[in-house]
Amino acid sequence: MTNRNSEYRGEAPSPVLYGDVGPKQPSVVRDVRLLCVLAMLLTGIGIAMFMSGYYENPRKNADMISLIAVYSMVFALQMAMFRGLGHRKKLAWQAQILISGFGVLGFPIGTLIHGFVLSKWFKPEVKDWFGIPVTTALDEWPG
Repeated sequence: MTNRNSEYRGEAPSPVLYGDVGPKQPSVVRDVRLLCVLAMLLTGIGIAMFMSGYYENPRKNADMISLIAVYSMVFALQMAMFRGLGHRKKLAWQAQILISGFGVLGFPIGTLIHGFVLSKWFKPEVKDWFGIPVTTALDEWPG
C-alpha cells in the first residue's frame, strides 16, 4: 500500500498560478487602494446618516437629497479608482495625481497623506505597474 503523499517526497510541488502574473504591485498602490476602501466606508456611512435625517421641511429635504447625491458620486469615484488601480489603468494613475493634487490642500492630514502619495507616485516601479514609460529629465532634454 502506498502513501497518498509519496509523490511529493523531496521537493514541494510548484504552485499553480492563474490569471495575469506580472510585476508585483507596488506598496504605494496597495496603500492608495486601502485609502479608497476607507473613503468608500466613510462615504457609505455619510449616505446612511443623511438618508436617516429627512425632515418635514421640504427645503431641508432638498438639501439632504443634494448631499446624498454628492456623497454617492464620491463613493462611485472611489470604487472606480479602487478597481482601476488594481487593473493597472493609466487613467487611474492620472486621476490619482489630480486627487492628490487637490488633497494636498487639506491641511494638515490631507497634506501629509497626499504628499506621501505624490512623493512615491512617480517612482519607476509605480510607472512600470501602470505601463507608463519610465523616462528621466535627461532623456527628454533637447539636443
